[in-house]
Amino acid sequence: MKAMRMKISLILVFFYVTHVGLVHCQNNNLTGVWEGTLTQEKGGYKSSYPITISLNDDGKEIKGTFSTVTNELSAKIEINGSWINKKHLQLQDGKVIHHKEPKGVEWCTKIYKLQWAKLGDTSTLIGTWSGTINGDSCIPGKLTVKRQKTRA
Repeated sequence: MKAMRMKISLILVFFYVTHVGLVHCQNNNLTGVWEGTLTQEKGGYKSSYPITISLNDDGKEIKGTFSTVTNELSAKIEINGSWINKKHLQLQDGKVIHHKEPKGVEWCTKIYKLQWAKLGDTSTLIGTWSGTINGDSCIPGKLTVKRQKTRA
């Protein structure tokens, strides 16, 4: 009888790990294009920037690019990171692919602490960012992006 209970328990654990775990990974996969706004607290160059984040989430590592374009400045920066737990992730800036800015303005190397949420059929990443320029702290801010629907 004990052996039968043990087998049933193992089968249930196997089912949970292979089916429920897969559903979790599929639902929270970040691969795609995300658009929204990055804000910076008072004292930053601008209070708000339109942003696009393109991500590839292979289940182990998250890689992609962060882009912003305004009349005065633009940048495209590699980003990478990983899940902290089922709802939280951390991304950080990597290599700057392209940048244009007015004299006297420098780009912060940022770390983003984000929470994944799904409202209806829309996935959203919301969180904060902090950063440094040449070892000095940048004025931090917040970030909100929504996954964009795939377009034909």
